[in-house]
Amino acid sequence: MKILPLKCKRCGRPLTGLPQDVVFVCTDCGQAFPFSFWLNLWQESREGQVDLDSPAARLIGEYVGLPHYPVLVWTDPHPQSQPCLPFWLFVVRPEFTTSDTQKQPRYESLCRDLYLLVPAFSFHGLQYIGCPGQELPLDRRPPLADGPVALRGAARDPFTAFVMAWHLILRQADRLADISNVAMSVRHTETALVAVPFTVTGDRLVLPFSERRYPVCYFDDLPALQTGT
Repeated sequence: MKILPLKCKRCGRPLTGLPQDVVFVCTDCGQAFPFSFWLNLWQESREGQVDLDSPAARLIGEYVGLPHYPVLVWTDPHPQSQPCLPFWLFVVRPEFTTSDTQKQPRYESLCRDLYLLVPAFSFHGLQYIGCPGQELPLDRRPPLADGPVALRGAARDPFTAFVMAWHLILRQADRLADISNVAMSVRHTETALVAVPFTVTGDRLVLPFSERRYPVCYFDDLPALQTGT
């Protein structure tokens, strides 16, 4: 397996991050580059070193077509002087198929462009109280603008984050009608890494899109993100 250097593929700038990061941001180009097992596998598949029909190669999914991602900035407020948490933004349009004629119309509200904000940072325990981003309206695009911005702490690659997004859609669908015997397909049109500013008050973390106060103990890389080290 090839070892890839941590530098921007466009300008050659060295990329910095935290020990658990798998995605690194170039502040000059405003692009996020995944460096992980999946990207190495993508590189080897292009060079003919991996059988593209193998189960492992099929798992790389979107990496075949998307080796880098734009970085967007949450604009309310603009995080010029605040540390940021990384989130993945997925723009998707789901479709549902079922033989139950009474269920089918109930899913129509989800059959439109949806904007899913999924944590890209490392955490533990948040799944029990609800991950940040899940309280946002799925049919409303967040207030975002082009970067660049200093961003670290991206310890979740877009492949695994998309699994969380898929689950989020299914959970919303299940609230409309029981999803047993229902097939869902998702047309995916956009992926971006989003820098969302945060503040810490006492032992609680606050994000601009939520009234919730999250316990800081759930955010693994928070001390390094606050100090910039």
